[in-house]
Amino acid sequence: MNREYLELFDKTKFEEVSNFFLNKVGVLGKIKKFFKNDILCFDAGKELLIIQNGEIDVSLEEISGKEQLIYRIKSGGVLGEIEMLSNLTQNYTIHFTKDTQISFVPKIIVQKLLKTNPDYYLYFTTSMARAYNITLLHLVYNKFYSSEERIVEFILRIGATQDPNKVKNILIEGYTHENIASNTNTSRYLVTKIFNKLKDRKIIEINPKKIFILDIDKLKEYREKIRKD
Repeated sequence: MNREYLELFDKTKFEEVSNFFLNKVGVLGKIKKFFKNDILCFDAGKELLIIQNGEIDVSLEEISGKEQLIYRIKSGGVLGEIEMLSNLTQNYTIHFTKDTQISFVPKIIVQKLLKTNPDYYLYFTTSMARAYNITLLHLVYNKFYSSEERIVEFILRIGATQDPNKVKNILIEGYTHENIASNTNTSRYLVTKIFNKLKDRKIIEINPKKIFILDIDKLKEYREKIRKD
């Protein structure tokens, strides 16, 4: 796997940060339940959102109503820490991909927690740095990569979130051709076309909302090939 992915999606570090937010911060908030396919508009800055269990897709919405998927957050993940610590606000659209429980922690409680435990800032900055780097990678790929490269790199990146050290038979769930196209600024037609090419080369297998990366090294070789072409 790419070196930056090994560092960015390090499971040990992620679990340490996730456990902190779940056990030290999430318990201070109000738990709300949401169901698969629910949609929530979240004004980040006033509250910290912590995924207790489940999964969400986070998007930004244009005035026209068109959405851009930013990232997917799983259990132990956080949304709103950047806005809260920088005294900014941002409106996100949240799509629930699974039944999910979320802890909403008011800003004043977070501020009191950090005031009495200043060493906790390390967990917040680690989470913020991870979100920043994921967004930065996304911007770089969309700016400098071809459409086909973006789709292949997206699969590599999402595969790394499952286990950056695994190289065979990696399962990616919950992504449709449509939201992959949205995430990579391509078209559903092109995603299907590229996936068929990868299937023909026995690099991936496709089931409904499931992608199996059969061999990461072969996928990386294919990425390098299309870069040279």
